[in-house]
Amino acid sequence: MPNGMLMRIFCLLSAYFGVAYATGCYRCVSKEDSLDPITRIQIRNQIDTFFVPVEARSPGCSQTIDEDTPNVELQLCSVFPYCVTLMPNVPNSTYVVRGCFELTLRSNLRENQALREAPGCFLIKSRPGVPANSTLDYIVCICEGDYCNYEPIPHFEDISYMDPRKPIQRLANHNGTLQFVSSSSSPNLIIFYVMLDISL
Repeated sequence: MPNGMLMRIFCLLSAYFGVAYATGCYRCVSKEDSLDPITRIQIRNQIDTFFVPVEARSPGCSQTIDEDTPNVELQLCSVFPYCVTLMPNVPNSTYVVRGCFELTLRSNLRENQALREAPGCFLIKSRPGVPANSTLDYIVCICEGDYCNYEPIPHFEDISYMDPRKPIQRLANHNGTLQFVSSSSSPNLIIFYVMLDISL
């Protein structure tokens, strides 16, 4: 079949079904060398946060990524225009997972409106798959656009939950380190509590 005919068929099908759009993301997982044995088990046992792309192990996954980084795959995302960089909340670890928002995160996180509304970094609490297992918290950085998840792991100290009842909390980069976003509602709650206490 001549190329001109193929092009016409493609144009007709595109016009009929609508133009498909996909976002490209880097996809890889780093080696577990920087993790202690207990942390490795915790990552392997998590079932509610992310999928591990075991076939895309790359020693350079935690560094700045480009098309020449070995063992890094290019992944197309057709549902959301977001890419993800995910790491355990373990300071000095170089373990990182990269990929598409909808193909890396588990369904409970993909459906979370806070993660889909505004790109940025979040602290996410993982729940144990088996009640006796302890879990890790994870830092998930979400960006929008083709291959936006190329940056190295952001610097962070051990981040503890400000409000343990909230499983997802937004982080901000302050002086080169990820920290909690300050909430303007906290002082109001404290003042309200003090007023109640005085009135009793």
